[in-house]
Amino acid sequence: MGACVSDQYIQTNILPPNTKSPTQNPTPESPFPNDQEVFRLEFEDPEPMNQKPFSKKEALSLHHKYGLDHDHEDEVINRPSTRDPWSQNFDESKNYLSITEKDTKFRNNYAKKKEEIHQKPKKKPKLPPFVYGNEPVEYGNVHLEVKGAQLLVDGRIYVGEWLGHQMHGKGVLTDIDGGKYEGFFFENKKKGRGRYTGITGEIYEGDWKEDEREGYGTLYSLEGATYSGEWKRGTKHGYGEETKANMDKYVGYYENDCKHGEGDRKGKYIWANGDFYEGEWKRDKKEGRGKWKFINGRVYDGEFLNDKMEGKGEFYWPEIVGNDKYTIYKGEYRNNKKDGKGKIVWAEGRTYDGEWLNGKQHGKGIMEWVDGTRYAGYWEDGKQNGSGRMIWTDKRYYEGVWRDGKEDGDGVMNYPDGTKENRRYRNGIFV
Repeated sequence: MGACVSDQYIQTNILPPNTKSPTQNPTPESPFPNDQEVFRLEFEDPEPMNQKPFSKKEALSLHHKYGLDHDHEDEVINRPSTRDPWSQNFDESKNYLSITEKDTKFRNNYAKKKEEIHQKPKKKPKLPPFVYGNEPVEYGNVHLEVKGAQLLVDGRIYVGEWLGHQMHGKGVLTDIDGGKYEGFFFENKKKGRGRYTGITGEIYEGDWKEDEREGYGTLYSLEGATYSGEWKRGTKHGYGEETKANMDKYVGYYENDCKHGEGDRKGKYIWANGDFYEGEWKRDKKEGRGKWKFINGRVYDGEFLNDKMEGKGEFYWPEIVGNDKYTIYKGEYRNNKKDGKGKIVWAEGRTYDGEWLNGKQHGKGIMEWVDGTRYAGYWEDGKQNGSGRMIWTDKRYYEGVWRDGKEDGDGVMNYPDGTKENRRYRNGIFV
């Protein structure tokens, strides 16, 4: 097989363009009801500024409620909230969370359900008897001899048609380890339509060439998953669809067993809870241009590298799920976080335009509040740090030094009438 590690999939009825439908088989039951969500960890949310922190007791309570490991405190669970309740800046007085009883119930049962799926006895895929179909055109009009079971020199057993001393035509070949192929042969090699059942329970049914899967076929796994699509030299290659046992789906193009495609050859991955990514892929990872959309209203449209948001992009999300007010960030990303130059407009109207590092304001930037007050200067780790200027709407402005978001040190207050006042601050307090 190819360099990419193949995922496990369940059967699908969606076919690539201009292909014939394979034998239809019942779709296994989903391990989750359709109205339940599969939750996963995602990338960072922007943190609101100057807000009241959660108490440690409340934060631990939320950790327990949503089942997060403490090793993932910096990540955000896929929930209806757009704010991070584990952030030190989270405002508990605001209704950012809208977790329903159904959501909470599923979260509490998810780990148990997942364990049940892994421990559930695995059954081999049940398929109808193999249908040979038409002979490959290469066979021509030749006289074939039918023989009973023949022990081959390598220990395999063949029952079927022969052309001279070669397996040729319809037959069944059983490997030493118990794997079995039933289908067409051409000059001692699998060629044409056939079905192979491995000792692990995996089944492939479709086209063969030179003893390898090539053409169109379907791979059924022991877990009840499938891939249906095009193959080349034994690997998924071309257009196809795969569906995991957990109901995640991918529809698009492959190369050497990997999700791979750019330009018009894009792919769409749909998670079981309804989130989806549609765009370009490289070696099984999101890379190039794409759109990542979440059921809670969050959308990222931009560039990816090595499965992460990297490059220029636009990310917008609702302040509260179901609300038509959105926070929008346009700018550069690195390793799934705002990094470089970018502008964010919060839903309430506050803006920041400047430099970012590791998801926080860092470097030169301008913050403007809803009332028109503006700060222009240096930032570090999301707070004003270094020299800067604060300008009020009444034309006053203060030039000085900030530390951890507060005035700290010597500065000058400038009034509209031209007068100036020297000031000294310590930790935001005028002394």
